[in-house]
Amino acid sequence: MRIYLTSLFLMSVFLAGCDKNPASPPEESAPRLRFEPVSVHVGLGREASLTLKMDDFSAPVFAVSLQIYFNNEIVSFSDSLGLHRDDYFGPDALLFVESVDSTIHLSLSSVPIPAPGDLSGTFCVLTFRGEGVGSSEIRIMRDELYFYDSEGEPLVVSGLETKDAEIQVE
Repeated sequence: MRIYLTSLFLMSVFLAGCDKNPASPPEESAPRLRFEPVSVHVGLGREASLTLKMDDFSAPVFAVSLQIYFNNEIVSFSDSLGLHRDDYFGPDALLFVESVDSTIHLSLSSVPIPAPGDLSGTFCVLTFRGEGVGSSEIRIMRDELYFYDSEGEPLVVSGLETKDAEIQVE
């Protein structure tokens, strides 16, 4: 009987120590390329800025090439006033930007090579001017989005999420 009670006691201690919902490994966040803020209101003839940010990349990005769509009847893009190289690529980043019709063609390359560590930061700040009353989506064109490593080789960014923005002109 004593052996039975001891066994029962040990078994209950063992079972109490077993969590029915074991701790799952911490979830990794999906890499994101996003605008901040997501929505902005601006008056006719006024300017609004959107910050293009990256979050939770798992490999250092040396360069990026992308296209951004906007409705040029509602807003215009001002490259001379609003495109700033910022914290991820650093102040010496090589930059190419051209706006054609409703598309911004943008390429950024880091100088020097980004150090491993926090792979989040600001790509650039884009400034738009209100040209007509209405709403313009500011959309990252996924089929024209390319990342490169320090060797110039394409980087595959698995699970990449993009978050677009909207500018409302009043």
